[in-house]
Amino acid sequence: QPIYIDIIATEALKRGMVDGAAISRKDARDAIESYATRKLGLHSLEYFPLQCLSDNQLKIFWDASLRLEQESLQLSESYPDYPNEEFVSLRDRFDDAVERWKFCDVDVNLILGDQ
Repeated sequence: QPIYIDIIATEALKRGMVDGAAISRKDARDAIESYATRKLGLHSLEYFPLQCLSDNQLKIFWDASLRLEQESLQLSESYPDYPNEEFVSLRDRFDDAVERWKFCDVDVNLILGDQ
């Protein structure tokens, strides 16, 4: 995932691991891709190690999302008052996002090492 490479490159720059003035963005991206495939043994950039929300964090996020949805529709706070088909659709979209790792980010500490 190209965005992951940018996140890793930005973090490496913040940590002083690379000189941003001495290396182009393309060279930094190429070096990270090479490192990921050669040193980390990734067969594809899709396999970067991810750090995802815990089940508890996901529950908190879901509850907040539902509450905001209810407030935007000016509904009461109680789940039973929420229209069932809307609730199911919202929950399905949330679960789909979880399954597609939308609430995850690349684990830069694992890749670059802890500071």
